[in-house]
Amino acid sequence: MDAVTPYPTGDFATTYTGGWFSSTETPNATDPGGEPSLGPEADIVPAIFAVICLVGAAGNAFVIFMVYRFAELRTVTNYYIVNLAVTDLAFLICCVPFSAAKMATPSWEYGEFLCKFVFYFMQHTPFIPKASTA
Repeated sequence: MDAVTPYPTGDFATTYTGGWFSSTETPNATDPGGEPSLGPEADIVPAIFAVICLVGAAGNAFVIFMVYRFAELRTVTNYYIVNLAVTDLAFLICCVPFSAAKMATPSWEYGEFLCKFVFYFMQHTPFIPKASTA
């Protein structure tokens, strides 16, 4: 009687045929550096986020400066717009860089506190203008 082993024998990468990968690849194959390949979007998306962050920060800072600088712009409507600009600026500074970094790396590298803070801030930033004008 032949002995039965409780685990498969042989090299899985060369004996498996079919499925979503070729017979020469192993599942979860990584680059020679040991990190999984993130694809071209790992470079493109952070670059787009950087442009959005820079343009948004400059535009919001300009709105805040103009209302601060010129007294005739200090109306209730413009104060609400400044409130929106401050909120948007806070989001751009506190959330967008970390989101871009997350897209460019395979894991979160900024610690547990920033993980919780950035996620909390992303979820609650849209409600800040409403709460501050109520």
